[in-house]
Amino acid sequence: MWLVGLLVGLPLLVFLWVEVVGWNWARSPLERMVLDRTGRVLVIGGDLKVDLGWHAPRVLAKAVTFANPPWAVEKQMVAVDEVKLTVDVPALFSMKLVFPEVHLKHPTVFLEQAKDGRKTWFLDRAQ
Repeated sequence: MWLVGLLVGLPLLVFLWVEVVGWNWARSPLERMVLDRTGRVLVIGGDLKVDLGWHAPRVLAKAVTFANPPWAVEKQMVAVDEVKLTVDVPALFSMKLVFPEVHLKHPTVFLEQAKDGRKTWFLDRAQ
């Protein structure tokens, strides 16, 4: 019986907490995760909102920047006033991160290729 209470109660508590607090609490963990995986700084300077949906939740982030690698001439690879994207949940079960829709408001993008062939749009640290 306590297991049923835990299985129902815990998701309900998480849902209520997110409804009260909002999604901005997730900015720092998300920024740290991106830094750990790519070695590049992601900054979400504005609000972060998530509209949950089973197949494709929608994420909205404001004042977003994503750094270029240290060897690039430009500091930021992307700077955008607002990002709206959807996440393909079924693809997550296959360990793939898929964004079926991405909308950028006032984007500034700097893509560079070094003389040795390295490309800023490749997120592989070992390239």
